Amino acid sequence: MQFYFPLACERGLEERVIFIRSGGEFVSLSMSAVPSAAVSKLIWKSENRVVAKLKSEDITVYRDRASLFPNGTLDLHKPDKNDRGAFYLEGFDAGGKCMFRGRIQLEVQDPVSVPTVSMVSCDSGHVELMCEVERGDNVSFWWNTSGGSLDSNHGVTTERGHLLSVRTPTMGEVVCTAYNNVSMETSTPIKPDCHACKKGLAGRVIFIRSRVELVSLSLPTVPSAGVSKLIWKSENRVVAKLKSEDITVYRDRANLFPNGTLVLHKPDKKDRGTFQMEGFDAGGKCMFSGSIQLEVQDAVSTPAVSMVSCDSGRVELRCKVVCMAYNNVNMETSTPIKPDCHGGFFSTYMTVHHVLWAVITFLLTLFILHQCKVLRAQGTPESSQHHPVVLTGSEQNLKEETP
Repeated sequence: MQFYFPLACERGLEERVIFIRSGGEFVSLSMSAVPSAAVSKLIWKSENRVVAKLKSEDITVYRDRASLFPNGTLDLHKPDKNDRGAFYLEGFDAGGKCMFRGRIQLEVQDPVSVPTVSMVSCDSGHVELMCEVERGDNVSFWWNTSGGSLDSNHGVTTERGHLLSVRTPTMGEVVCTAYNNVSMETSTPIKPDCHACKKGLAGRVIFIRSRVELVSLSLPTVPSAGVSKLIWKSENRVVAKLKSEDITVYRDRANLFPNGTLVLHKPDKKDRGTFQMEGFDAGGKCMFSGSIQLEVQDAVSTPAVSMVSCDSGRVELRCKVVCMAYNNVNMETSTPIKPDCHGGFFSTYMTVHHVLWAVITFLLTLFILHQCKVLRAQGTPESSQHHPVVLTGSEQNLKEETP
């Protein structure tokens, strides 16, 4: 980075402002009617720092994301808000004297998001409308209706957006346009109506799981006689409308059918909220109104059961969700688990213990049986030596006669 302090120049070139949106590919900075005769050197600078210079045919660039071309055009690639500020182009002759100087003010702005219009209040024929944007620099607003434009000077710009107070009898559908120097967006039309409908239809709640293919919203016993127009709204914003046979949809992933059924495709949690259907006669008077509360929930996963503790035969079970987990859209059951306080190492130890005890018992039994057999075998000769044999008389005589 080189620092440069400006010198007095003979000629001043144009001064202009360039507005670009953030996130663009590049912006080109150039001056019209730049004299080329006797110009030996060109220098681009910003905040007294040299950005790039061209001397004869040698180009030197001192800034990231910058390019300088032989015709003196300076390109800034991927410009962001840090690039905002004044850029100066100066031309010098061979003696180093400044021949001309020009200035470009670069402004980088975020584009405005699509504005949303909501009805803040509605009292005695006066309605207050709020037009809001989520993103954008130096945003301005204007309003118009099907009957022409509205005087936005009657409104007040707040931190949230633009608040407008108007009378409803002369108003049709209202549209708010938000704009700045780099972009412009228009809201979905909204028709303020301070008059309550004659008939309220029964409301209901619909629970669906997220990421299903679609959900159909419809109300039972919708009257058809005398109905000229149907409007579906969500948070005071028109989602879709049916007038005669013309269907207009103002929301992504939505379809409206001739029977009044509103279908939302791939609903997610951002679609949660109250959806209201209103029917109007040919004169624009509300005949009925009904609402549906849409709740989008994630499906529960299969619960898992784990054994937290096992002490003195007392088992505490903890289920990560619940043993049978359910919500309004589904139900899941955990894998069966049998509490066992002797699981793991202790179970293996007890198994080995029982096997060893059985082996020892078996071997001890064999040893005892063997000893008994030995004692039994030795018991016969010992008894013949210690017990006299009793002979009968004939046996005694026979013994004496025998030589």
